[in-house]
Amino acid sequence: MSGFAGGKLFYIFTYWRDFGPDLAGKIKNIVFTFPYGFVFYGGFLCAALAAFAWVRKQRLDFLTIADYFAPALALGHTFGRLGCFFAGCCHGRPTSAFTGVVFSNPLGMVAPMCRGIPIHPTQLYEAAGNFTLFLALNAFIKSSAGEKAPSGFVFAAYVFLYSALRFVIEFFRGDDRGAFHLGLSPAQGLAVILAVSSLVFALYLKTCKAVAGGRPRPK
Repeated sequence: MSGFAGGKLFYIFTYWRDFGPDLAGKIKNIVFTFPYGFVFYGGFLCAALAAFAWVRKQRLDFLTIADYFAPALALGHTFGRLGCFFAGCCHGRPTSAFTGVVFSNPLGMVAPMCRGIPIHPTQLYEAAGNFTLFLALNAFIKSSAGEKAPSGFVFAAYVFLYSALRFVIEFFRGDDRGAFHLGLSPAQGLAVILAVSSLVFALYLKTCKAVAGGRPRPK
């Protein structure tokens, strides 16, 4: 529930100026368009905060649990992007590449200017990237290196790698990306912040493990 709420709130924040000229119009459009329009990063951040609060309440180790959830997040996101492809949302820009696909159904969510012409299937690009992340993270956890890694390292790796993936794919998107700043979309801005933060956090975890010997990963 917190993930859906966060995804919707971030969507409203990102596209606030497009919901209408006045507050009444914005609220009306938000209500009528409520079933669709979610931002992954918003859902991810709010769900992570809710999970952190619940785990702390249960007196469990959040970082260890987050490590085991990281591959599942990547796998779930894979199916989510396949759903985006079938709906036509989160689509790419026009292309002459062999990977181009054509959306012609007027009921789909592809922007009118991109309908009927080859466009990048960015949903499939991201689905493939997320599935690769799932395989890599799952294999790492099961490896001897994964067993020796400090708690939280796999989760930090997921955040960094997905942020890098999303940053690149954003260049191929053709849907409305919200207001750009410094040439970057809102998603790219968040990707940079999360990538840097996760990298710093991973280095911190490795430093703590080297100094204190680390905590053994539970079997």
